[in-house]
Amino acid sequence: FKRRVIGRWASKNEYWRIEHTTIDKPDSHYIWLYRGFNKYHNQDFVGALYDFLEAQTHSPHEFKINFNLASVYIVLQNIEEAKKYLKLAEENMYVGEESKLKPIIDKTWEHIKIIEETKVIDVNKIMLYT
Repeated sequence: FKRRVIGRWASKNEYWRIEHTTIDKPDSHYIWLYRGFNKYHNQDFVGALYDFLEAQTHSPHEFKINFNLASVYIVLQNIEEAKKYLKLAEENMYVGEESKLKPIIDKTWEHIKIIEETKVIDVNKIMLYT
């Protein structure tokens, strides 16, 4: 019982920490990215999209932001926008991390190809990069 109460308190505390930071530091791309993660995991995909887009205005060449925008657009069934942001992510991979990131990018391109062929999106196969 105590664990559940603490978890609930921590969850509320986390929510307010993020919200206050967006007010205190609205130009920080990281807080919008983090806020988008939380919304995505709560299945608020449109809210996640808005937060990732806000993050992208502050850091347009950030790999995580562009990759996660591609993922959200896939979930929202906007494949053309997903391709656009996946290409941006691919062009802005972290230096020295290419061998780690390339398979993730390739797998997402495969998902897009399958979606275009079958017109079916399996949301469980779409991932965010954290």
